[in-house]
Amino acid sequence: MRLYSYVMVALLVLPTFSVIFYGLLWNSPSVVYVMLTPIVLTLTASGLAALCLSLVLTPVAFYLSMRPNAVLEALVDVPASVPHPVMGIGILLLFSEYTPIGQLARSLGLNVFDTFLGLLLALVTVSAPVYVRSMREAFSALPKEQFEAFSTLGFGLWRQFVNVALPQVKASVLNSALTAMGRAISEFGSVAIVAYYVLTPPFYGAKYASVMIYDIFSYQGLQAAVAASAILIAVGLLVSTAARAVIFLKRMKQ
Repeated sequence: MRLYSYVMVALLVLPTFSVIFYGLLWNSPSVVYVMLTPIVLTLTASGLAALCLSLVLTPVAFYLSMRPNAVLEALVDVPASVPHPVMGIGILLLFSEYTPIGQLARSLGLNVFDTFLGLLLALVTVSAPVYVRSMREAFSALPKEQFEAFSTLGFGLWRQFVNVALPQVKASVLNSALTAMGRAISEFGSVAIVAYYVLTPPFYGAKYASVMIYDIFSYQGLQAAVAASAILIAVGLLVSTAARAVIFLKRMKQ
């Protein structure tokens, strides 16, 4: 069983390792230069998306751990079960002139098409299920007895969340945010629909890293695309390693 498991996992990661290997062979200063701005844009947008998720959806994850709700859980998982280009189309539709929300956004001067705001919305939407699942598990692992005790003292769910749960899961919030950031870094489908180009400062004319790799493949072929992909994989691995380091340090403290 162990040998079988190692072989299957090796087959799963083989395409990624082949990109890294040949990317190191084929990389050049010109490819690194071309990918520099897309990488900065990707890290900035994915990092802000992870921050938004941690600020907005951490209470949702706590609520689901305390009050399991099949309907709410299914709704949270919708972005993970719908093709991401469809999610991108949905975001554009929601903020278009055809909907009340879109009309309100336009009256406020907000535009999501080919803007940094649209890119951020796409990344937050598609990464939300990853963050909520991770944090729900973290909250579920906390002893239920302490919440029952505070409940008898008149603590509602919000006070239990702020005063009891949140101080115990700070490392998990960081780990979940980094995991969601890693998911956002790899996003392509919704980004290609909503913000193929970012036409707002400070990244005017820039493309998300995955979109840039697609363009490089389309116009320059496989070899150049492999070299660019290796750079993005390296960045993603750094984020993943940081998440694993958070878990390791948390276990060491325990």
